[in-house]
Amino acid sequence: STSNGLDRFDGRDFIHFSTHSSQSATRLANDFVYGVSEDSCGRIWAISDGGLFCIGPESSEIRYFEGFVPEFNGMMSRSNSAIVRSQGDSFWVAGRGRLMHFSVDASGEPVDLVRSASLRGLMPGSLCVQGNQVWMGGFAGVRCFSLDQSGQIQEVPVSVGEELSSLRGVSAICASGSILWLGSFRGLFRMDLVTGI
Repeated sequence: STSNGLDRFDGRDFIHFSTHSSQSATRLANDFVYGVSEDSCGRIWAISDGGLFCIGPESSEIRYFEGFVPEFNGMMSRSNSAIVRSQGDSFWVAGRGRLMHFSVDASGEPVDLVRSASLRGLMPGSLCVQGNQVWMGGFAGVRCFSLDQSGQIQEVPVSVGEELSSLRGVSAICASGSILWLGSFRGLFRMDLVTGI
């Protein structure tokens, strides 16, 4: 997360996006940005204190979707907000004590928002996708979710070793093949999702 907007590298130069920009194409509604992800068209999707927004692939347009995810309008919490791209052009978003999923249509509009029930104190801090599941790390540990056949968010039961079941304060999470990497204030942990070790 950042309190000074965003920087985008186009292969040659950095382009700075902030509330202080003199150009409308790089002027943000709010400088507190908590998560960014890119779709297949090169658009950057981000969540901030100003809500959900998207920056066009040529950095020529910023679109805000304030009414789409009302939970993101107003003050977020830096430690419990994240966005990650899933299969196709769909995204998982964590924030305000919930996990959400939405897709992006051909015109670049977010559609089909699905909200989870309360995350019961997990306070999500990071997300990563592995296949059709999303792993979430947070203050209260690690959890796994997916969309069920009816398109609703469901928690996926996970068997983890004793060391990981008591892990708290997970601020970074990354999946590579069947390996899940977890960073917390206790250190870096590795779990094989096939063997559970």
